[in-house]
Amino acid sequence: MSSLCPPEAVRGMTKLEKDAFRLPIELPVIEMEAKDVGIVSRRVRLEPYLIGHKLKPLKNFIESEKDGMKYLVFHPDKVKKEDEDTRQKILEMLVRELGEEKVKALVWNTLSKDLTFENWDTKSIFKAVLPVGIEYSSYTQTGHIIHCNFADETLPFRFIIAEVLLNKVNNCKTVVQKGNIITNVYRNLDLELLAGEPNYVTEVKETGLRFKMDFSKVYWNSRQVDIHIKIAENLI
Repeated sequence: MSSLCPPEAVRGMTKLEKDAFRLPIELPVIEMEAKDVGIVSRRVRLEPYLIGHKLKPLKNFIESEKDGMKYLVFHPDKVKKEDEDTRQKILEMLVRELGEEKVKALVWNTLSKDLTFENWDTKSIFKAVLPVGIEYSSYTQTGHIIHCNFADETLPFRFIIAEVLLNKVNNCKTVVQKGNIITNVYRNLDLELLAGEPNYVTEVKETGLRFKMDFSKVYWNSRQVDIHIKIAENLI
C-alpha cells in the first residue's frame, strides 16, 4: 500500500470526519531555480519518480520559501532516503539538461507536509473508507443533484458516500437516493435526502436543449437521450 493513501483509521467510517484524514508525510525534494523548471519538466523523464498530480493541489513542482526557487517533489515510495542509487540516477539525468556545475549545487532535502481530506479524490477516499474489496462508483449527476444507487454492502455507508460526493463533485449541492416503491402514475420514486440542500428543481443541458425539472416528481434517465429528444420535438 502506498504511504500516500488516507490513514487506515478511516476504514469503516460511516459519518464524514475530515480531521481523521490528516496524514503527516515526509517528501524527498530538490530545490532548484524556478527558471530551470520548464527545462526539467519538458526534457527530463522524471515522471516515474515524481509525486504526480493525484494529490491536488500538491504537484511535481511547488513554490519554495526562497524567491526565485521551486521544489522538485518526488514520491516517497519511489525515492527512498536510503536509496542512494536512485537518487544518484536522478541527478545524472538532470546533469544532461542543466549541466554539471548547476547540478553540483543541488541538494536532496526533506519537506514535511500534512495531507488532508482535500488532497484525495473520491476514488481514493472510497477505497480507504469502505471494507477491503468493496468499491463504489454507482451514481449519476443531473444538474446540481447526484442520484446514488447502493448495493447491500455499500448501503450502510450511504451517508458518508453522499458527504464525500457533495464535497468533491463540481456543482453538486444535493445528494439523494430513490426508494424502491413506485407510489404514483408518473413512475417517480420517493427520494431520501442523503446530503446537501433539499432543492430538487434543476436544469440539464442535453443535445443542445435545456431541460428544467423537479427531480422529485419526474423519472429522468440520462441514458434515454432519444426519448428526451422525441418529447422535445413534440413540444416545439
